[in-house]
Amino acid sequence: AAEECELVPAAERGPPPDGLILEIHADVGERLVAARSFAAGELLLREQFLLLGPAQLPPLAMFQPVPEEVTKVAMAGVGFPAATTFDRAHLQLLFAFVNADSKVQADVLRMQDDMAPASEAALSIVKAAQWLVDRQLPWLSGLSFTALDRLLRLFC
Repeated sequence: AAEECELVPAAERGPPPDGLILEIHADVGERLVAARSFAAGELLLREQFLLLGPAQLPPLAMFQPVPEEVTKVAMAGVGFPAATTFDRAHLQLLFAFVNADSKVQADVLRMQDDMAPASEAALSIVKAAQWLVDRQLPWLSGLSFTALDRLLRLFC
């Protein structure tokens, strides 16, 4: 078994932007909430991209996308698509993350990754993370299932 590597510690978040407050709820995690009324069209939040994934991954077998049938999760309800799958673009962000310097990784890891565990998106991500771990890909060596699951939630 490959040794599990640790992710770098998340950077401190600091205070929320002006006009917003941070609420933390046991059932849904963290949320930024408006602390005042905003006019229609007024800028509420502006963030810079921390990671930009490559337009496409190298044409090697180890960068093969997670097959859609592996991550397909049926969705219940009326007016929803029949199923959800893992977005292939998230692998590009994962590639950018593992190749980023530790400061960028720390900034990425401070983002909120809470997700309802029983949600269709979370179940799809769990399947994608397990598929990636099972493949023992060299570019993900040392990343555990737990680390991959967290990273993929960040990019969702």
